[in-house]
Amino acid sequence: MIPIWKDIAVFLDATPEGAEIGRHAAALASRYGAHLVGIYGIPHSVIHPEESYARGSSAISGVISRMRLQDETKAVTAARQFRALATDFDISSEFRVVWQNGLGDEGSLRALHADLIVAAHPRPVDLPINWTAEKLLLATGTPVLLVPSAWSGVTIGTKVLLAWNRSREARRAIIDALPFITAAKAVTILTVDSGRDPEMFGTEPGANVAEHLARHGAEAKVANV
Repeated sequence: MIPIWKDIAVFLDATPEGAEIGRHAAALASRYGAHLVGIYGIPHSVIHPEESYARGSSAISGVISRMRLQDETKAVTAARQFRALATDFDISSEFRVVWQNGLGDEGSLRALHADLIVAAHPRPVDLPINWTAEKLLLATGTPVLLVPSAWSGVTIGTKVLLAWNRSREARRAIIDALPFITAAKAVTILTVDSGRDPEMFGTEPGANVAEHLARHGAEAKVANV
């Protein structure tokens, strides 16, 4: 049975880049009829240099209040942007905020039950610095789709390139990407210098993968370079 994404998670913030990655994720959720989870992690706010010299309970309380208000404002802005996207694309959705004390706890990421994670590259500025694509992948075990922030395309996944070396990792990547592969307009299986190791790649490098994908209804071309 071809896997279909039913839960998609996107890591976003209140910046224009965060809104754009949210739009890409919402479009994917709409295409696959998936539930979309928007996640916003709030790191520690930056203290203005002059505020680091605050003295007295009243002054310190004022700094803390300003930082808390700044954090809450960003979270509310991100939530409103996300809600607008869900309305525009008419999808099922929910918005989650991970506060400062939960950012370093991988449990909050492992509790994320999703079929696909969508993240921007580079990471939106308001997200925790340790929430890299590698961290998300290793902590959750969920496939991560990285979308370059500078990418100006509209539809993700119309052309798929599969880097194939017969490794466990490459095979797992193909399985995780089957929803993209079966819906793509063009699929290319790429091998590099496969002729140097015929025992590993076989007499027709990539042919077995192409046959396997054909049984899933995907027509893939093999490119040996």
